[in-house]
Amino acid sequence: MDKFSTIESRFKRAPVRLVDHEGASGVLRLRGRKSRLDVSSVAFLHLEPIEDEDWYDLRVRSSDGRELLLHHAITVRSGTHLWGGSGDDAHTVSVFPNIVVDDMRGLSEQRQVQRIQFRLRGLRHFFHYLHAEPLRSRDATPDQIETLRSLRYRPDREDGPFNPEEIYVVHRFDEGISLRVGDRVYDIWSGGEFSGGSWDRINARTYPVAEIKFDAPVSIDMALDRVWEWRRFFSQMAMVPLALEAISVRGSLAEAAPSANLYLPNLSRNPKETTGQYAPSPRHLAWNSWGERDQLRDGMQRWLEQGEVRRAFRARLDRVIGRMDRRINPGDLIDLSSAVDSLGELVPPATFPTGSIDAIIEAAHAAAVTAGAGISRERLGGLIGMLQRPTLSARFAMLGSGLEPPLAPDDAALLARSATRIRNAAAHGGAMTDQIQPRIAPTIEALAALCARFDLEGCGFPPRSAWANARTMTVIRFDEGLDALRRIDGGPARS
Repeated sequence: MDKFSTIESRFKRAPVRLVDHEGASGVLRLRGRKSRLDVSSVAFLHLEPIEDEDWYDLRVRSSDGRELLLHHAITVRSGTHLWGGSGDDAHTVSVFPNIVVDDMRGLSEQRQVQRIQFRLRGLRHFFHYLHAEPLRSRDATPDQIETLRSLRYRPDREDGPFNPEEIYVVHRFDEGISLRVGDRVYDIWSGGEFSGGSWDRINARTYPVAEIKFDAPVSIDMALDRVWEWRRFFSQMAMVPLALEAISVRGSLAEAAPSANLYLPNLSRNPKETTGQYAPSPRHLAWNSWGERDQLRDGMQRWLEQGEVRRAFRARLDRVIGRMDRRINPGDLIDLSSAVDSLGELVPPATFPTGSIDAIIEAAHAAAVTAGAGISRERLGGLIGMLQRPTLSARFAMLGSGLEPPLAPDDAALLARSATRIRNAAAHGGAMTDQIQPRIAPTIEALAALCARFDLEGCGFPPRSAWANARTMTVIRFDEGLDALRRIDGGPARS
């Protein structure tokens, strides 16, 4: 599985030929959002979109004979010019690929996948296991030294002394986490890179790899959608965006099946890693020790099983987590409010008798007609229908009812007041006054953390890390945001 940066280096400026268009060739450049394929052909080149879509799939062959698939490609520019001195017209097309499959042998015949693996920056913090362990060997017996010598590739070689002072053991974890949700299995296992032999350095690096295996082949888009869904889980726990570093796929479950690397031009090429007090740390993540892996597996499974019903909620929350530390924008609060509104479990059962709402609307409309107010029945229906919806404060209280300890009513009211003031000012285009501006960042931080805590703690995750006896990052961000709002209102901080 090659990192995105490695793939970019390989195709910085690579000559390719189009497989399905004879005589057409070009240069493929992979540079993030500036990626493109520039094609020239003497024959007219028509790249036809698939089934009334604006995109198409394009197969190209690199100089080493490997076939690549430019998936969901779109034409960004086309034209004609004279071809050298022949006087013929050359047709040129510039293509932007949304997904690049490096080596189509990694796909099934239907261009589907059954396994997808990925590396996520910071994923190691969620699996704080003892992968490498030093063992002192100064007091080893001669028999033990000979046993160690027998483990060398050539025990009798004379290229240097064999007098080990310290031994480093790298443990193998065949399978850290494995769980099933619906038609797919989620696995976490250990990968590594090892090198050595120099005078002053031995390199051994282990890292977790996440993999999803499907019962039957699925489209590339579906597989990536499941990756995005799983990535949101880790971003919620860390309360920061976690960048994808590499993705690979296989067209079948066979261990010997060839693999293909994926490159996603729309991802940020050099995402800025979170540093400082909010940097991901194993200290502030729950259930990340080896002894807690069963709890992590069960909690993660419960979280993933709610993926369909909470898809909109989690997508909006993830967008806010990805940008709230880089900017202060009231629009994030609107996204969070929409996320909360999408939660069907926060809508209580109707408290009005059947038909009473319609009767109230008719009576109100009759009174409006009598008074000559000119208010339509539809507008009254919308206003009166809102009586069945809980207030913002009530919804925040319901979000926090399952926390440990539960969200206090006065804290829910404080958060609702700040959110309402900011949302109203943003929705009506008003200026952010000096009384509103300081509230924006802490309100977004507290509400985003409240949403993450609702989602995670509702699946059984604790508010503290057991091995470090420290607050989880979701609790830290929630407490900090709420304390900032209390100070703005002149009250004392509590955390």
